[in-house]
Amino acid sequence: MMASFRIGWKPDYPFVFHEGAVLGYRCIMVFNPEMKIRWVILTNTSEMDFSRFNRYFSELLMPVFAARPDSGLQRFEGLYKLEGGGDSNRVQVEDVQLFSSYLAGVVPRTPLSGSGNLRFKGAGRGAYTVGYEFVSDENGNIRYQNLGQLKWIRLEKPE
Repeated sequence: MMASFRIGWKPDYPFVFHEGAVLGYRCIMVFNPEMKIRWVILTNTSEMDFSRFNRYFSELLMPVFAARPDSGLQRFEGLYKLEGGGDSNRVQVEDVQLFSSYLAGVVPRTPLSGSGNLRFKGAGRGAYTVGYEFVSDENGNIRYQNLGQLKWIRLEKPE
């Protein structure tokens, strides 16, 4: 919660971080709010420059979680049915952008934006956004999507 409100956190775009120390120990927590990646470093020394480690971790992790180009969006298309429920959600590509029918009629129709590997964001009510996490099998085929705590099973793929 402190990270989301950025209370006690120092900005270092695209990250925010929080450090702590007691005699003989030092730690840092680093968080990228857009990509939702974070790491923690704990040391048993008071004299530690975290900048080299933070640079190494960011260079290692950011490409993995970075938004992918729009090519290949067709792999997400299909009809998804709410697990245990009767509602459905259609995901489709239009004009090289990905759209979802989730919350249709409740929020304005806007394209989903990439927010990491197999992750997108869509408009929600007010200032809220809806996180779309697509889950694939070992062959890379999309099997279902998570929207918050809701699991939507993929029923069909485009031909």
